[in-house]
Amino acid sequence: MGYRALFRSVGSAIRQAEREERRRQRELEQQQKYMTKMQALEQAEHEVEVYENRLALLGSIHKQCEDTIDWEKMKAMPPLWNQNIVILKNRLHNKTLIILNPIYYINFLV
Repeated sequence: MGYRALFRSVGSAIRQAEREERRRQRELEQQQKYMTKMQALEQAEHEVEVYENRLALLGSIHKQCEDTIDWEKMKAMPPLWNQNIVILKNRLHNKTLIILNPIYYINFLV
């Protein structure tokens, strides 16, 4: 084998190795795309499961009610706004006392 044949065979081997490397790179890129796609599908499936679970939970929330409300007792109670008016009147009265006697305010807070 002459030196030209040697150069040809060495050049041919180098080109073949480069082709193999490019082919392997394309295969790896395809695998990466496939893995990314599968991860996206798994993420979507997980999100669907979470959403369906939330819907099931919302559909059964009325079953979790522990305390019943005694509406008759609530009806018999005096309205809260009447109590708030009394509290406001007392505060206005106390304001005038505070102006006249600051010591009363300290006792009132304690």
